[in-house]
Amino acid sequence: AGGERASNAQYAPNSGLVETEVDMPGVLFVRDDHGIGSYDAFLIPPAALSYRRGSSRLSEDFEQLLKAQLEHTLFDAAEKAEIPTVREPGACVMVVAIGLVEVDVERRSSADPIGELTVAMEFRDSQSGAPLLHYEAAQSVANDGSGDAPAEQIIRRFDQMVRDMQLAGALRAAGLADDAVRPDCDGLLAERGRSLSTPAVSAR
Repeated sequence: AGGERASNAQYAPNSGLVETEVDMPGVLFVRDDHGIGSYDAFLIPPAALSYRRGSSRLSEDFEQLLKAQLEHTLFDAAEKAEIPTVREPGACVMVVAIGLVEVDVERRSSADPIGELTVAMEFRDSQSGAPLLHYEAAQSVANDGSGDAPAEQIIRRFDQMVRDMQLAGALRAAGLADDAVRPDCDGLLAERGRSLSTPAVSAR
């Protein structure tokens, strides 16, 4: 399997997101006044996929498989946490978007590494679109020596990345359990946050 690599994610000071260290793979940016605990439901849009310039492209079937698996992971996580998912924006609805960004696939099956993947997840207010949290984990995919096409090997590594995704970890890191709940919301996420154990988190 390939090793983890540092993300190149950067946010301008006016984005309102601050990089935060968290005890899980990847990097996390959180808005200080995010108020994530106030939200009562998720709106999960279709997953996105983008390539780094010069990358070979996966087949359309592979692209659809990757995106469907990402979306399925989010819906499963919401169901497990008993957080409703809705189709329309609302005052207490948070958009949870996920995607693969800067996918880089080598054209040669003998290359090592044969590719790089970055899974990105972002929370936004469903009405204003303001970013509240951005989390991403990047992975370099080593050639496993099987002789299979790079795309086949990347799919296998992607499966492990998805299993390692930590929606609950990102929510814990945001400190949502301590949020003051807005009067027009029930604060379901804050309630769920209080039931989660707290990892080691420190602002950078």
